[in-house]
Amino acid sequence: ILYGVSANVSIGKIFMSGLTIGVICALLFSIYAFVDAIRKNIPRSQKATFKEQLAATKNAFWALGLPVIILVGIYAGIMTPTEAAAIAVGYVFMVEFFIYKSMTLKEFAATARQSGKMVAMIFILIASGSLLAYLFNAAQIPQSLVQLATGQSPILILLMINLMLFLAGMLIDPNSIVIVFTPLIYPLAMSIGVHPLHLGMMIVFSCAIGMITPPFGLNIFVAQGTFRQPYTKIVRSLYPYILLMVILLLFVIFVPELSLLIPNRMTI
Repeated sequence: ILYGVSANVSIGKIFMSGLTIGVICALLFSIYAFVDAIRKNIPRSQKATFKEQLAATKNAFWALGLPVIILVGIYAGIMTPTEAAAIAVGYVFMVEFFIYKSMTLKEFAATARQSGKMVAMIFILIASGSLLAYLFNAAQIPQSLVQLATGQSPILILLMINLMLFLAGMLIDPNSIVIVFTPLIYPLAMSIGVHPLHLGMMIVFSCAIGMITPPFGLNIFVAQGTFRQPYTKIVRSLYPYILLMVILLLFVIFVPELSLLIPNRMTI
């Protein structure tokens, strides 16, 4: 979303660009986890009975309606991303209060306050990033980068852009990276013929890799707090996944069709 705002690109098309890449990444992770489990002889969980599967599906039915509303609404062109978000919030409110009955008005107010703080933080980042972009343009930094890149290999430029984003992802949160770096590299990428959606996927995926890469990848510390495991144990398990993501990133860079496959076949 932040890339779409920064680069003035359709949010719906950005979502669709990431769908193919997300599915491929999930498949790669699943295959590796399956092979690793066999190699380490990890015991299988007891297979659920049909009755247990049916009960689980019944319990999850209303929760599964949320992604259906968002994805079908956006991808079918029925709703804009903003409209889908508003309808999804209303849907969750109804389900939590009247079906699951798992939230009180007091808890709802606390959640709303927390969401308000998060949205305010993002808007502050956007405002700061817009000011920084204005200063970059006033100093003609993007134009200077384009001039420096003139005559250089487009492949080399793309690799340097993604390396810079990858390193930044290890140290900075992704929201700040997208807001600060997009105005800088967008003109450079356009000058070598990169599609805006293709550039968006490279930025987002490079940031995603950086966020699980030691020493300061943000998601490492999120996982540490969530699973209550030591930093070193989490890091040791990450390297195969980082390698898989780097390999996929190379495909994202050199095969633009991965990012453009679905958007080119749909209209939003």
